[in-house]
Amino acid sequence: MYKISTRILGKPPGCINKLLLIMKLWILLMIIAITEVSATGLAQTVTLKQHNITFDQFFKEIRKQTGYNVLWTLKKIENTKTIDVDFNNTPLATAMSQSLIGQSLSYVIEDKTIIIKDLDRSGQQNVATGKITGIISDENGQPLAGASVKIIEAKKVAMTDQNGIYSIAVAPGVYTLEVSYISYATQKVSNVKVTADKSQLINVKLQPDPKDLKEVMVTALGIKREEKSLGYSAQKLDGSTVSDAPASNWLNALEGKVAGLNIQKADGPMGSSDIILRGDKSLQLGNSGALIVIDGVPISNQISGNGGGAYSSAEPSLDFGTAVSDLSPDDIASITVLKGAGATALYGSRGANGAIIVTTKSGGARKGLGITINSNTSIDQVNNFPDYQYEYGQGAGSDVTYYSYGTSEDGGSTSGTSSGWGPKLNTGVKYFQYDPITKTQSKERLPWVAYPDNRKGLFRTGLTTNNAISIEGGNSTTTARVSVNNTFNRYILENTSYQRTNVNFSLTQKISPKMQISTKINYYNKSSDNLPSTGYSNQTASYFLMFTNANVDLNWFRDYWASEDDKQNRPFSSVPDNPYFALYEELNPMKRNGVFGNINFNYNITKDLTFTAKTAIDMYDDISSNRQPMSAHHYTNGFYKEQNIIRYEQNSDFLLNYKRKLGKDFSMSAAIGGNRMHSMYNRTIGSINKLLIPGVYTLTNGIDRPVLVGYKEEKAINSAYGFVNLSYRDYLFLEVTARNDWSSVFSGAYNSYFYPSANLGLVVSDMLKLSSNTLSYLKTRFSYAEVGNDTRPYRIEKYYASSNFPSSVTNPTTLNNSNLKPERTKSYEAGLEARFFKNKIGIDFSAYLTNTYDQILSVPVERASGYYNYVMNAGLVRNMGLELQAWAKVLTRKDFSWRTTINGAINRGKIVYLKDGIENLELYAMGSSGVSLMAIPGGSIGDIYGRGYLRNPNGDIVYSNGVPQLTPDIVYQGSAVPKFKGGIGNEFTYKRFRLNVLFDGEFGHKKYSLSNSVMTTSGKLKSTIPGREQGGILGTGVILNDDGSYRPNDVVVSPSVYYNAHFDRVNAEANIFDASYIKLREARLDYTIKSKYLEKMGIRNTSAGVFGRNLFVWSAWPIFDPQSSTLNGGVMVQGIEVGQFPTTRTFGFNFKLSF
Repeated sequence: MYKISTRILGKPPGCINKLLLIMKLWILLMIIAITEVSATGLAQTVTLKQHNITFDQFFKEIRKQTGYNVLWTLKKIENTKTIDVDFNNTPLATAMSQSLIGQSLSYVIEDKTIIIKDLDRSGQQNVATGKITGIISDENGQPLAGASVKIIEAKKVAMTDQNGIYSIAVAPGVYTLEVSYISYATQKVSNVKVTADKSQLINVKLQPDPKDLKEVMVTALGIKREEKSLGYSAQKLDGSTVSDAPASNWLNALEGKVAGLNIQKADGPMGSSDIILRGDKSLQLGNSGALIVIDGVPISNQISGNGGGAYSSAEPSLDFGTAVSDLSPDDIASITVLKGAGATALYGSRGANGAIIVTTKSGGARKGLGITINSNTSIDQVNNFPDYQYEYGQGAGSDVTYYSYGTSEDGGSTSGTSSGWGPKLNTGVKYFQYDPITKTQSKERLPWVAYPDNRKGLFRTGLTTNNAISIEGGNSTTTARVSVNNTFNRYILENTSYQRTNVNFSLTQKISPKMQISTKINYYNKSSDNLPSTGYSNQTASYFLMFTNANVDLNWFRDYWASEDDKQNRPFSSVPDNPYFALYEELNPMKRNGVFGNINFNYNITKDLTFTAKTAIDMYDDISSNRQPMSAHHYTNGFYKEQNIIRYEQNSDFLLNYKRKLGKDFSMSAAIGGNRMHSMYNRTIGSINKLLIPGVYTLTNGIDRPVLVGYKEEKAINSAYGFVNLSYRDYLFLEVTARNDWSSVFSGAYNSYFYPSANLGLVVSDMLKLSSNTLSYLKTRFSYAEVGNDTRPYRIEKYYASSNFPSSVTNPTTLNNSNLKPERTKSYEAGLEARFFKNKIGIDFSAYLTNTYDQILSVPVERASGYYNYVMNAGLVRNMGLELQAWAKVLTRKDFSWRTTINGAINRGKIVYLKDGIENLELYAMGSSGVSLMAIPGGSIGDIYGRGYLRNPNGDIVYSNGVPQLTPDIVYQGSAVPKFKGGIGNEFTYKRFRLNVLFDGEFGHKKYSLSNSVMTTSGKLKSTIPGREQGGILGTGVILNDDGSYRPNDVVVSPSVYYNAHFDRVNAEANIFDASYIKLREARLDYTIKSKYLEKMGIRNTSAGVFGRNLFVWSAWPIFDPQSSTLNGGVMVQGIEVGQFPTTRTFGFNFKLSF
């Protein structure tokens, strides 16, 4: 019984599978189209061999092959002779010049038109009989495609091809060449002498122009603007940023490269992550992530999983990945990071936390087809392990001096415990132990020895292969590109893997000089036979690592059935599931089909007025299941669940843009536009508890009827927006934006919300005409912005939820609020950009302050009211910080260059207030342990609370009966938010070699470790060895006397009692560690292969490289990785580690081939 939504203006397609099929057929048709485009659009060369061809036939063939229009009259060619032509990939200008030799005609090329003229009768021959040719390259010797080469005297212009080659036919004489390319200084070459029937070779190496800062950035709504005109912080990254050393999720490859960007990453093969820009702003965990926009399409970064909890859950958390992570990094052309609200105000509600703008690759005009093959193969190994101890074996307490598997003549059984306080290993002593053949007690005593690989042996070397092929081509009116990419990952745990196939298509069609249509479509298919469960739960690998002991051979668990399909083999403790039983029987398969893309229409009404319309979709169908066999710890009679999620979102936009020069000094652009967003989410879960037939997993194989639970939601937002950009003398820039949203999730009184922004940029060096060898460029910028934000639907009225019982519903547990209003953010930013020493050193500095208030929160209420929570507006969170991006060309020589980039950020977040009557808000709690993330006025998001040591006025720990005492209440223990974060990258080039190395780190924050608590209290770590030989430990502290004074502790206790008391999970203070780290994040070495033999085969570029990720970690963190977050349901939790997975060190090889 659902009330779907209010004010929904339309509905999504009824059949997602049908739409997916249409998309697949559309992609197939486009692949055919790109082949046709390539066959007819052959750029600026001519291939033709024919005898006695007329000029009428010749000119038509020129137009057919090159796309150039040829203008001539029959009168001009009626008296010409037929000609013989033999051209093979001959430059157009050369073909024209040679064909006109001996005729009474000449030609000129203007734009894309060849005009046939009469021969100049002044006596000078205009027909070219010589040629100027060469290669145009950049400062590093790399060819520049599309560079302009102009012969000033002849008024002829040619463009270089993909290899930087140009060729111009001219009459004999002396000429001046003018070579230009965007962002490079124009260069002239004088006194170029051309003689008849000969070629003059002129190669030109261009240098970057320090004054030319007209680099274009893709900003909000996909609008392209000059970098120097921006009044806010934005950083542009090349696609190689995420493809050089690829990660399982391309977002994770941004780590350490952008100031103010923080990644909260989940464990496991999918590597789902939240991108946090400039600190957490929301008091609801998971709501501070940046908006991800790919080719103008807002893409969901919502983690798809089973919704299970991280701590002691019967269904532990699963990471099935996100739609964003399913984009292939090989298809990414560029990434723009918009950090502040000023940069993203035009995106509306979802732009409040900043945005990551991704542009995928497109085709380009070229000769023939361009084919690129790219192959990566990498291996993954566990980066590091905790310091496990292998000196003492299984035993419940330090006072037990023997071992017996089951009751024996040596004594009662000591094998049922999961603790490691037993006798010392490798001393030559023998005990009755486990016999893996009989799966019972050994018939004779066996040597009491350690198995030091019994944890590392659970992991294998992971393998990832990625193979991609792309085809592109086009002419002056049509360009297209299609790519197919396949990724296979074999994870470090047995029987866990996934595969993904991506198809990316791009097409641009210029219908007329004023009209253009373009489309980009991405289709992906991902599947897995099994993905690992995460967190602190009996079936996870991390749980087994905590509970197994040093005297246990991992191979004893290989035969995991004690009775086929009925009872698992657990030789020792009955707490953890057999690890191989979990990997091969407790399966979590999944399959996802998804597509996102857009269609754009652009029309130039006049030279100043442009109209753009666009529609975009993001949709996927997610199918997953969970299997629990008989004898699973949480489901002794078996369990099976199926989950199906369908998500659909459509965005339709229009934009009317007007640009005009206002006199000599001013220029202006203004635009008005609108957007309509409509989203739908549908989740259906069916489950059975207690299998009728063991090993059969269907919803019909249950002793009881299957339980079906559904959830649907629909939401719509209508928006109107506009902006005005003013420029004065190209050094003073002002941008004013405004947007109004109407959201269906609020009542009529609050569903409309308006927010403006203003951004100012001033290029001081241009205004004051500062130009010296020291200061090359100086700019300041200022920004103010407001952003509104909505929430999920169904929170303003009372709705009933589905029940586990047929034909029934349940009362809601959250009290609705009809007066709920939008969340608001106000942001202030100032920045400074400077470049020095002829553009060899550059800095970009930003300072910001952000206030987020009227936050939409779910706060606890007295349960006697019949509700658990109440939705309300409350709280103000303030973030302020500093960011620095810097780079330097340290050394530039003929064959060697060295470039360094540095970024750093400081963010200070503060909860200014919550609301009257609300003293604190629990953001996350680890069960009933008291360890939690708490929001308290004056504190920050990420503050860790828990019980700690009880201390006397001098700070000494208070003991009683030889063990420490704890505070009765939870107290502040530290912040999980780093005080500083930064990265340092270096790029070295030597001839054809290129080396990239990146270090990054976080400093000044803390993190709680449940793994450390469990393994220390159970004697599994080396830190628990002290005191065992002595038989007791005297804790350092004091005892409270009856008179209120204190004396030194004088009570000795056994090691097991001591460590259990000190490191119990409720003692947050003892289990919190400094989580600062430095990582060698990336390293890559490339070599470009050049060979005449390869060129003859049509191979343009070939390169080979080796790369690595997460190669080394330096940290005091005691478990696997100080950076990983805990996945709790679909939300990342920072600062509290709950059953962490190992992270991996990656080594890979790459080979790239371009035709």
